[in-house]
Amino acid sequence: MRIRASALSLFASGLETNIRSFTPQLVDASLALSLDVLMFEAAVLEAGILRRAAVGVVLTFINALGKARERGSRFSSGSGLGGTSTGGSMGFGAGITTKEEDVARVLGYIEQTDEDGLVRQHAQDALESLESLRLIQLVPSQQGQDATPPAVRVAGIDMTRPSLPVLDSGEGRRAKPIIEEIE
Repeated sequence: MRIRASALSLFASGLETNIRSFTPQLVDASLALSLDVLMFEAAVLEAGILRRAAVGVVLTFINALGKARERGSRFSSGSGLGGTSTGGSMGFGAGITTKEEDVARVLGYIEQTDEDGLVRQHAQDALESLESLRLIQLVPSQQGQDATPPAVRVAGIDMTRPSLPVLDSGEGRRAKPIIEEIE
């Protein structure tokens, strides 16, 4: 029991350190294994350490996806989280077959029914992180450091280019307003 828990914990540490070093198939297998541990080892009280490690793998994977999204990494954008391009599969897209809905369903069940308080808390944290990741996927990622925040962008107006040309007069510099009609 402890060896399996240690193996899952070490794998979660590897995911946290560099998720891109793992193949999508390996990550998918680890997610499936973690969900199976959470489902089938739920009745055994002595398996609490194994369930903690399993929910830790899921939580680490979700957090790694969020960090990759913040960095603008390609493997999380367009990956289908939330059902955008690959029918709701999490993560890398092509190699990941574990569905986001399955992860949310199992974590929700564990959060409500597990006897171990730490497992319940980790499941709740993973569900919150998953919901945050879903919301982040709705916001378009910015392509550069100088990108205008989405709240400032208006159709037809380029906020990075000044619309007031500077005219040089005898007293100094003045700006002449330009009025544009946008349909």
